Amino acid sequence: MLLALPTDRPRPAQQSFAGARVPIRIDAPITRALKRLSQAQGATLFMTVLAAWSAVLARLSGQDDLVIGTPSANRHHPQIEPLIGFFVNTLALRVDVSGAPSPAQLLERVRRTTLEAQAHQDLPFEQVVEIVQPPRRLEHTPLFQVMFAWQNNERAVWDLPELEVTPADLADGVAKFDLDLHLYEADGEVVGWLNYATALFDRATIERHVGYLQTMLQSMAADDQHPVTRVQLLTSAERTLLLETWNATQQDYPSHQCIHQLFEAQVERTPQATALVYEEQTLSYAQLNAQANRLAHQLIELGVVPDARVAICVERSPAMVVGLLAILKAGGAYVPLDPAYPGARLAHILTDAAPDIVLADAAGRAALGEAALAHRTVLDPNTLPKQADTNPSLPALTSCHLAYVIYTSGSTGIPKGVLVQHSSVVNHGIVVAQRLELSSRDRLLQFSSLSFDASVEEIFCTLCYGATLVLRTDAWLADAKQFWDFCEANRVSLVDLPTQFWAQLIQEKVAVANSVRAILIGGDTLSVSAQSAWLAGGHQARLLNTYGPTETTIIVTIYEIVGDSDHWRCIGRPIANTQIYLLDSYGQPVPLGAVGELYIGGAGVARGYLNRPELTAERFVHDPFSRDPNARMYKTGDLARYLPDGNLEFLGRNDHQVKIRGFRIELGEIEARLVQQPQVHEAVVLAMGEGQDKRLVAYVVAEPDEALAGTFRTHVAATLPEYMVPSAFVRLDALPLTPNGKLDRRALPAPDAQAFAHQAYEAPQGECETTLAEIWSELLGVEQVSRHDNFFALGGHSLLAVQMISRSRTALGISIPMPVLFEAPTLAVLAQRVSAQENVQDESFAVLLPIQPHGARPALFCVHPVTGLSWHYRGLVSHLEADQPIYGLQARGLDGGSLPAVTIEAMAIDYIQQIRRIQPCGPYYLLGWSFGGKVVHSMATQLEQQGERVALLAVLDATPDYVQWDNKPEINEDDFYHLFVRHAAGSLSEAGRYLWEKTRAVLQNNMQLVQRFSPRIYSGDMLFFRATMARDALTQPISPEVWQPYVMGNIEVYDIACQHYDMELPAPTAQIGCILRHKLNVLQAA
Repeated sequence: MLLALPTDRPRPAQQSFAGARVPIRIDAPITRALKRLSQAQGATLFMTVLAAWSAVLARLSGQDDLVIGTPSANRHHPQIEPLIGFFVNTLALRVDVSGAPSPAQLLERVRRTTLEAQAHQDLPFEQVVEIVQPPRRLEHTPLFQVMFAWQNNERAVWDLPELEVTPADLADGVAKFDLDLHLYEADGEVVGWLNYATALFDRATIERHVGYLQTMLQSMAADDQHPVTRVQLLTSAERTLLLETWNATQQDYPSHQCIHQLFEAQVERTPQATALVYEEQTLSYAQLNAQANRLAHQLIELGVVPDARVAICVERSPAMVVGLLAILKAGGAYVPLDPAYPGARLAHILTDAAPDIVLADAAGRAALGEAALAHRTVLDPNTLPKQADTNPSLPALTSCHLAYVIYTSGSTGIPKGVLVQHSSVVNHGIVVAQRLELSSRDRLLQFSSLSFDASVEEIFCTLCYGATLVLRTDAWLADAKQFWDFCEANRVSLVDLPTQFWAQLIQEKVAVANSVRAILIGGDTLSVSAQSAWLAGGHQARLLNTYGPTETTIIVTIYEIVGDSDHWRCIGRPIANTQIYLLDSYGQPVPLGAVGELYIGGAGVARGYLNRPELTAERFVHDPFSRDPNARMYKTGDLARYLPDGNLEFLGRNDHQVKIRGFRIELGEIEARLVQQPQVHEAVVLAMGEGQDKRLVAYVVAEPDEALAGTFRTHVAATLPEYMVPSAFVRLDALPLTPNGKLDRRALPAPDAQAFAHQAYEAPQGECETTLAEIWSELLGVEQVSRHDNFFALGGHSLLAVQMISRSRTALGISIPMPVLFEAPTLAVLAQRVSAQENVQDESFAVLLPIQPHGARPALFCVHPVTGLSWHYRGLVSHLEADQPIYGLQARGLDGGSLPAVTIEAMAIDYIQQIRRIQPCGPYYLLGWSFGGKVVHSMATQLEQQGERVALLAVLDATPDYVQWDNKPEINEDDFYHLFVRHAAGSLSEAGRYLWEKTRAVLQNNMQLVQRFSPRIYSGDMLFFRATMARDALTQPISPEVWQPYVMGNIEVYDIACQHYDMELPAPTAQIGCILRHKLNVLQAA
């Protein structure tokens, strides 16, 4: 069970144990009150604090079923009391915070749970894990990720002659869990600290968490009947930031005016300017206004009054725009009907909206059918009546009257009509016009169906602010080239597209029309693959990602995508006169960074749903945060969280969260992992079935692949827990879309037999495959290993490879060379190579290590860190292009035969000779981590002196000269081993000892070389990757400025959120690899 706490960074693929701590102090008055509460409830102070901590964690995670670990002294047996030894056991306490309990109720639950756990404390924690069999993952601890330790022992007082003794808490910089709360009672107060994993959290976040705990404890002490879910955890400053500062969007706008009045004012300003273009037809503002007026006067004569609904069902044409304006000028609210929609949907809308008048052309009449129109007045807007062409005067019409009723899909499948007023559209139009810097020179494409509210944005933002509206035809949609060619031919400068359609255009890698200066997208989540394709295309147009439900007038947030950003789910900030609230299930604002349901208030909130008073009351609720007593807000059902800069990150629907086998799963997270695959353009994941038969099905837009299910399952399984791996993978040529351009989930096909990955499973054959499979299964935490599974795709990396090799040596009596594993990472092929072991020479410790030797591109040469080994770089292979060769350079002396280098300069000369065996002349691409950074810099200076070109000098978290290690003047044998463990092998038991024997002399020699090294000046550029997390309390992250005296060119810096020794782990490697891939592609294409 994973506690989904809001983190400042994505969880690394392998748990980092780097940590820090924040102090906690609960003052004496609150402590006394908590003791009284504990006594009244028959509980201990530990139970009371645990109850409060559980309530805080529930609020932070959105989960009400928590597991928290706690150590137990396990000395309750009299026989054990006098013994000296370590008997501590860990108890996993499952706390139920559901149902809005009061402190008294929650404390009773915690008391009962704690006593039951203590009654069974003799059962070792290891056996509990074995019985429960939780999914094993490298990125977090099983069963629980939060520990709470309460120290009951009295703190000893040291009284030494002639010495003053002061206790000190020494922070060791280690975090074994995500959060680890340590408390004890001293001098009538509760004091201690909250330890946290720095790979996940920033200090400021944890300081807020400590504040939430203190607030919860104070509330519980003050009132044991006030529900813990109603406690205002946020400080006044944080509450002000979330509710007011980031919602300070007040802006004057003509809220008293109607849409058509803004259009009429524009007609007065530019009567002869072109308002509309359709194929060869054009209409000026004056002509368009006159035609709309003639039809409006007829509608008024037929009885149209403010708020009267008038349906319009016409094909895209000038008559469509004339009809819309006429209905608004007559005071009516238009109800758009797309002739392309199914007849049943059109019939339902007509019945529900019940318009007396319908504007329909020939196509509209055919779509609606004569029976539906039999008792209604039908007008064709292509045929204009002989009426006055002056603007109608309607004194009774105000901006509070309806402008349109647009129907959206309901969760029950029955469309619901959204009632939107003029004032809401006017506010929206001004925002978009300002954001796009709209002018009379612009031409905006009318792309969307009239039944999609984006058409409101396209039509009225254009016509109310003097630009030209260009109506498309279906011919525009043939392919990406045709689309952009039509835009260019019609001088279209602004396009407003559904996200899915835009993504399809971009994936075709056709240049955007030069005439287009800005693109608005919205209606669906922006995928990371689409954003990457856009950024890689180098397009000049602005790209603005928008978000907004129909119920809040088209859009409520805008985010302009500039540069390469990790925030591909970012939707920006609220637009003018709009408020965004992120609330929990009890209506309380969630803490900064926590996930909450998105509520929207302000000028764009619709009146409600037509003929659906119960649904209106459910979704359009009172806004308790507004100073206006009549203000309402819309409950979206969408999930989001605030980023530290105030932008919102969209996290999908709350109904897209599913539970499978008791695990809460966010489908969007699986989709995000899938689209990281280069061959996947788009992905959607659904949960199908009920109860025990519920399973995940992934739909991917990808090239045909017979082994698709196995390939994608392996990829996802390497980065997500087993319960989040889809059971089936369905390949599609394109995702089905609704007529509005949104994903049509109901049209996704059911998976067939080919979609299931278990079809591709093949059991290991023979003793060698079976033994290797058992070793892989245990090391990688996977239940079943197919003979065609890939060690690295299943989550293996270089350190696990060392363990695998060591265990294989014990079990099979053979030594698998590391290069053989690199070349043959699948089980069957590796076993075949192992079976012919007598013909294989172990080149694991060779100076030139072929990590991935295939491909026509210039090779990337990677120099070892201080240990002398280059195995670490194997993780880069999956993140670079498939035809990018990679070679590692390893220190002489590892093989026990050759002598170690005497200087770094001599080492650089040797390595230059080695790389010239592969590539006789430049340009050269060099990379070095830590100690290797010094070496590649020396290689670059020497190659430069030899007249060779160094195209890439990439340095991973290195300094140019010697930095005293851990503030010690001399380094002894223990220090060397400590450095080796941190930098090379971790706690690898027998594998670690094997490597230590191989590398100890090399490591010691390299440390001595560093102390004598004086770098020269390199005239080229450097690509510098900096680990942003301190190694320990005594060291700080490396500043790139230390390289400036030795690099004449530009130093391009990329921050990697990890510690120095963690740069080889999967998550940092993936980040580094993506940057390297882009950089190599650019340099090699130059």
